[in-house]
Amino acid sequence: LIIDKYFIVSIFLVILLFYLYNNYSSYNNHHNKIKFKKEYILEKNFILKNTCDDIIKFYENNIDKLKVKNGGNSYFDDTLIFYKSINDSKIKSIVNTIRQEVLSKIKEFYDVKENLFIEQTNIVKWNKGRELGEHADNAYSNGKPNYTSWRTYSAIIFLNKDFSGGEFYFKNPYHEIIPEAGKLVGFGAGTKFMHGVKKVTDGARYTIAMWFTDNKDKIESD
Repeated sequence: LIIDKYFIVSIFLVILLFYLYNNYSSYNNHHNKIKFKKEYILEKNFILKNTCDDIIKFYENNIDKLKVKNGGNSYFDDTLIFYKSINDSKIKSIVNTIRQEVLSKIKEFYDVKENLFIEQTNIVKWNKGRELGEHADNAYSNGKPNYTSWRTYSAIIFLNKDFSGGEFYFKNPYHEIIPEAGKLVGFGAGTKFMHGVKKVTDGARYTIAMWFTDNKDKIESD
């Protein structure tokens, strides 16, 4: 009988410890996600829906003649229109205003006192089946500089939401950002902000991608 009592008490303590551990882990993960969210920019309706539609329309009407090979990462070959290639003055003016406003927002959010420049801007379409594994924008996962090591900040603007999959995510702590037309995400280019894109399972995903640098020799040309 004594053995049975000790056994029952032991089982109860194991269950209690398991319960407390799971609740602590859940709280800690939730807390870390909330804390991490304060370290990157997330703004809905940064640009208007009709502006998004105009940019998508321009992309579809011009991609065949403006598409390029993407130096350093062939995965995006023939899917990009670079800012410097935009040949519609209205669209170019709109995109220029957007990238300047994003630059200002990043400098304000991260309290950047030194010079910060726009390094690259592109419009990209992600067709069904496209995805991108977790990565940083200026380094490999082991921390060594990659082929765009001069980048210091990154930003994405979603242009549509009428597709399935294609969620943007941060690795650590893991959480997803649901695409919405006009939504801005801005973050550091280093390994602290490892991120990726889940597979597009239906439809097409359109974005504007931007990168920023403190290296004046890497300023994006017009």
